[in-house]
Amino acid sequence: MPQTPEERKAYKKKWYEENKDKIEENRKKNKDKVAQGNKKWYEENKEIISQGKKKYYEENKEIISQGKKKYYEENREEIAKRSKKYSQTKSGKHKGWKKSGIKILEDTYEKFEECKNCELCNVELTTKGKTRKVLDHDHDSGYARFVCCNNCNIKLGAKDRMMDRVHKELWRYHNRR
Repeated sequence: MPQTPEERKAYKKKWYEENKDKIEENRKKNKDKVAQGNKKWYEENKEIISQGKKKYYEENKEIISQGKKKYYEENREEIAKRSKKYSQTKSGKHKGWKKSGIKILEDTYEKFEECKNCELCNVELTTKGKTRKVLDHDHDSGYARFVCCNNCNIKLGAKDRMMDRVHKELWRYHNRR
């Protein structure tokens, strides 16, 4: 058996090289067992882990906040690029639409991407300005209606609000005493 730290280190390295295949085979063989054990341990200790995280955050709130601010200041442009890029992806659009209260059907995104002209005025859709491509939706039900240009969407919104006012006034007129 090796006696000095250098001899032990050399012995361990040699043993590892000789048994590399067996070690890898055992890792693959026991991968699921280890994952299940880790998951079980996590489930059993979830509350303790959560309390530890909260305690750490409370004790280091100022340092964490400064670190976040520093990271944001150093990476502001990159963060903006990533955010803009994400908002153009299917997931980003869905998140934006959901945030706006739009209920999305399965084919909504595909329909949005395929549409090249406004479904109301037939103008070619762009990414900026009045002819920017938008997804119109009914504010009462939340469901998407069609793809149109921003200009038509604004006009429709004004028309919808006007119709709501007319309906309210008619209701008041018919239900007055």
